[in-house]
Amino acid sequence: YRVGYASVDGGGKVDEVARGLILAARASGVELLVRDQGSNAANILANVDALLDDGIQLLIVSQPHDCAAEAISIRCSRVGVPVIALD
Repeated sequence: YRVGYASVDGGGKVDEVARGLILAARASGVELLVRDQGSNAANILANVDALLDDGIQLLIVSQPHDCAAEAISIRCSRVGVPVIALD
């Protein structure tokens, strides 16, 4: 199973989430692809597109910008990839 994790802010809480996801993925044999896009909405969408192109089967997004959340949902819905959005 291939999971994409798109973090929005490279510091603090997001790093803790990424570490937890990495440990869980290793323990369960899941392939985890991690992308950090900082706080730029354009980068978020570009990285989500790249993760989708990489064939992920689930997307986890940390703290999506309001302006990007709908676009992320639409993009993933079109290709049948479920999204989990973390706040």
